[in-house]
Order: sequence, then C-alpha cells, then structure tokens
Amino acid sequence: MANTIKAISQRLKKPQDLSKEGETWTARVVANYGDVGLTNSYYFDILSRFLIVMIEPSSRMPTVNHWPQMFYLVQRPAHLWISVDSGVQTNITDQRRSDTLGNVNQGVPGAYSWDNIPQINRPYVVGERIKVKKLSSPHFFYDSFFKSEFDSSKMSSTVVPATNTYNTSFLSSDPAGTASISASPTKYANVAILPLYSHDASRTFKINGNLISSSSALQWAPTYAIKNNAGNPTVAAVPTFTAANQFAVGLNKETFEVFWRQSDPASLAKIDSILLDTFVNRANVLKDYFWKGYPDSSAMFNCCFLEDMNSDNKNREPVNDCMPLIVTNPATYPTPRVRQAGSILYNPTYSTVVTT
Repeated sequence: MANTIKAISQRLKKPQDLSKEGETWTARVVANYGDVGLTNSYYFDILSRFLIVMIEPSSRMPTVNHWPQMFYLVQRPAHLWISVDSGVQTNITDQRRSDTLGNVNQGVPGAYSWDNIPQINRPYVVGERIKVKKLSSPHFFYDSFFKSEFDSSKMSSTVVPATNTYNTSFLSSDPAGTASISASPTKYANVAILPLYSHDASRTFKINGNLISSSSALQWAPTYAIKNNAGNPTVAAVPTFTAANQFAVGLNKETFEVFWRQSDPASLAKIDSILLDTFVNRANVLKDYFWKGYPDSSAMFNCCFLEDMNSDNKNREPVNDCMPLIVTNPATYPTPRVRQAGSILYNPTYSTVVTT
C-alpha cells in the first residue's frame, strides 16, 4: 500500500520551472513525431515546424492544477521544415513541396513522381528524449509559424483519404494491456487526427468552451480578439492574417495516452489503473487525472516559446550510395572527331618598293 501511495505521489509532483532564463530542460516527444513534412499529404508545411512534448519526468500524472506546466509546443530545427511549393493543388498528384535548400518533391507520399528532398537522418520517435531551450523570440498565434498554405475549411474526415489525419505509416501503436488504445478502433482513430484546429474567435486557451486560467504566461498567449483585428488595447495591434490559414495546435486524450503507456514499461500496470480509474487507495490522491474530467477536450497551445536544441544532430542528408543507371544503345553513342593531317599552302605576296 505504501509503495502504491508513493508511486501516485510521484505523479503529483510540481513540474520543472521554465521561468528561468538561460537554462535547458529535458522533454519527451508526445505527438507530431516522425518526418511528417514528407509523410503527410496535407498541412505538411505547418506540421513540419513543431513537436508537442512533455517536460520530464514523464511519469507525473497530468492533473488540473499542474498539467499546463507539463506540456509544451516546441519548434523543430528550421532546416528540417518543409514548405508548399507553387501553391496548394486540387489534385494531390500535382502537389509540390520543397525543403530549405530548394529541393522539390511532387505527388503522393510514398509514390512521389519527383523525389529530391532527403529524409531526416534520424526522424523523431514517440517518447524520444530531447533537450529544449527558450526561443529568443516566442511565436504567437498570429505569427507565420502557425500558418499553413492549406485552408482550415478543407479539413475533413469524410473525404478519402481524410485531409485531417496522418498517413497511417506515421502512427505508433501502444502496448497491449487493459487500457490499450490500439484495441479500440474508435479511440485509436483519434490518435490519427492531426493536432491542428481552425482559428477560434479569440486565441485563448479553452476546455469545452470554458476559459482555463494559467500561471504559465509565456505558454498561453494573452487574449486577443481577432474580430476587426482589434488586438489587445495594451499593446500594438495584432498583425493582419487570414484566419482560415492560421491554426491552433492541440493535444487530445488518446494521443497522450499512447505516449504515456509507452513512456515507462515497468509502470504500465499503474498507468493503466490511472487511465481506467481503478488504482488502489484512490482517496489518497488529491487530484484526478486531467482527461478524466475533460475526456473530449484538447490541450490547446497559443504560443511556442521553446525550441529543440537538436542534440541528436538531425538533418536532411542526401544519399549518394545509389547513382542512376543510364541504359542506351551503343549505336547512339557520340563519335569523337578525328583530326585529319594535310599540307599547308603557303603563297606569300610581295610589294615592290619604288625609290626615286
């Protein structure tokens, strides 16, 4: 019993303090892992820019009072970003994308007709530990960091393939167990949904429409009304942007639980008991699991103020070990010219010099 109480209490410890300048922190990748800029057919431009992480230790239980200081939006290294090239195309086979060096891919992921963009040498994986630090300048909801060339009104789960879901090869399943998400197709479908949300009437953090206050002022951007671009009266006007192409980012319950169940295999049984609300001596737990109270909600991010320090040296490295084979008929080979020797004709002329 004492060990159970101790294990639960570890999950209630206060998170690390990210208010100090010049420090670094260890975090684990929760969502938007992989090389999604190349593996996703839609919204790959904005998806290639960020990760959703949990600040270590990841064994802590997300509770109502602590979870806003547990999850953060993190900027990926800029040289890994992918952009829409030549605009959004109606036919996905005509869609072009480019990397920061100008390399271009065209077509459907996995079957590109042009395939010149190198893949990330070590793509992010769910649960991967990374080092993060503060950005010199945060990205707020109106910045281009939260912009996609794709229109939010085109996000749909009714078209085939769905525009609001990941490529299935991107996803990671979770371990077998009593709370396995993979065992429930309905729940696991939520793991495939992109962590993107269309622009709200105001960029405040909301749960089921209710504003949740937070002491993490840097993470949750100030409240800005976007109607008539009014802005916050205490600061300069919010820059103009197109709401249809400006997105919010969020983390849903099932996506987190796939991460959490993989994060500590030795504690899987305890984690499952928390997810199922069956853990022993529940009366000793001061706060409940956050998503138990808000199961259909997403943790929304209005601001990104952290970046991956790229201690793993992730890069897009060209592959040179396979050169193209050119096959042609020998009769078509070019014939070198042969210099032909010949006589030199020398026929000088003379001018008569007349003297007087």
